[in-house]
Amino acid sequence: YAQTGDVKLDKVTLDLNESHFYIEAVIDARNQGECIGFTIKGMDYRQTAAYFDDPFCKELQDLFFRSIPKNGNRAPLILRINKFLLSAYYIKDMYYGIFEVNMTFISVKDGKYFELYQGMASSETSGFYGTGAASPIIANTLFICFKDFLRHYDNNLLSPVEIQADQLSENPLYTQKFNIEQVNEPRRGIYRTFSDFINYRVDTLRPIKVEYFPETEKAPVMANVVL
Repeated sequence: YAQTGDVKLDKVTLDLNESHFYIEAVIDARNQGECIGFTIKGMDYRQTAAYFDDPFCKELQDLFFRSIPKNGNRAPLILRINKFLLSAYYIKDMYYGIFEVNMTFISVKDGKYFELYQGMASSETSGFYGTGAASPIIANTLFICFKDFLRHYDNNLLSPVEIQADQLSENPLYTQKFNIEQVNEPRRGIYRTFSDFINYRVDTLRPIKVEYFPETEKAPVMANVVL
């Protein structure tokens, strides 16, 4: 996306045919909604604000409508976008592109709203002559985040929290408070994602070995965690 500030998602889809849900609505809860990030443009490699060709929520909703159409076997979800950031850099004759997303998956049942899962994902790309169109990296990152939600759903790892209608647009990145978990014997393991960390879901299946380095004056305690 080194040559344009306008981004379109009309040529991409997400491979989510196995999804038990479809997206009924998209809520833009970003702290700034003027653009979706920035790209590199021109021979002087200047950073330029990037925008969707259509309004933000419409562009995303159209993408999900194409990818997971509504049918009788799928339940509706509201997708709150907490972070959606595209960025690009030109460093030492190389173009670098990064995309980050944070989303909350919200269900509606009997007129009540439940936050099911908050997930995040990021992707990056690089190239000597540019990073190509932005749509593939955006689609890939959204796919990763949605698949992570489905994995938690399929493994009964979701912890639904009821919210009120006036909380639908609240961005948890700025309002969320985290409780300190009180445990007698903390489980030894690895947190795969930030969502796993804040919900105290530890991967305890893979063994962990700690290798300590010889003590030095500058670094009295240094170690590697070996998985």
